[in-house]
Amino acid sequence: MNVRFQTLASTIALICFPALVPAVVIQQESGEVGAKEKRRATMYLDNGKIRVESEGQTGKTVVIFDGDKQMLWMIQPDNTYMEMTQDTVAGLGQQMSAANDQMTQAMKQVQEKMASLPPQQRAMMEQAMKGRGMMPGAAAPQQHVITFQAKGGTDKVGNFTCTKYDELTDGKRTAELCAASPDSVQLKEADLKSLQALRKFFEPMEKMIPRGSFTAPNVEQLKGFPVHSVNFDGDKPTMETTVLSVEQKPIDASLFTLPAGLQKRDMFGGRGRGPR
Repeated sequence: MNVRFQTLASTIALICFPALVPAVVIQQESGEVGAKEKRRATMYLDNGKIRVESEGQTGKTVVIFDGDKQMLWMIQPDNTYMEMTQDTVAGLGQQMSAANDQMTQAMKQVQEKMASLPPQQRAMMEQAMKGRGMMPGAAAPQQHVITFQAKGGTDKVGNFTCTKYDELTDGKRTAELCAASPDSVQLKEADLKSLQALRKFFEPMEKMIPRGSFTAPNVEQLKGFPVHSVNFDGDKPTMETTVLSVEQKPIDASLFTLPAGLQKRDMFGGRGRGPR
């Protein structure tokens, strides 16, 4: 009877209580430099899986990445989700590259036409292009090369001691970062590999759009995790992100799976199949 009771108790526990996994939980905030109110985000990492929750004006957005399945889900506040695979990302990267090629060709034709216009008409056309945000002579965006350069010295961000870096896009500074060692932010080798896998997942798009919304930090080149970063537009600081806390704690394993009852939306805004 005692053995049966223990077996029954174990079965009830499995049914009534969710499976818990030890995860690294990173709390961050981001927003315009100098702004009083900033948006909070929470990142969960465990054994090849990543979950990022961020609060926006319309509600909470969730991104879940499963490194083993090479699958990423983006869950919107309206209970819809988009699904991305390696093939999806590769296809989007190819479309972006093709669009850039078309834009380059179109700009070349515009420049040739402008060159044949009388000076007064050319000046009017240039002014019209500037009014639409198009700079005469500007080339369409191409694939970017992103590198990191150590600035020397360390800094203190909250409880973290970090090393300072410049992020360079095509040789020009686009951000300043301060990266803490993996140990100080409680990241294990498996967690670092998860972040590397997410970066690689988005690589075809990252070359076209640097600092994409879901691109993971380059923990390999930074030799750590950025606890503070500031983006730049030329010499002007724009957005900053700061790590507020890092802890290890057990969480519900279902946080790394796609919830039931969501409606699938395709990558271009249309509705897909009904609730899963």
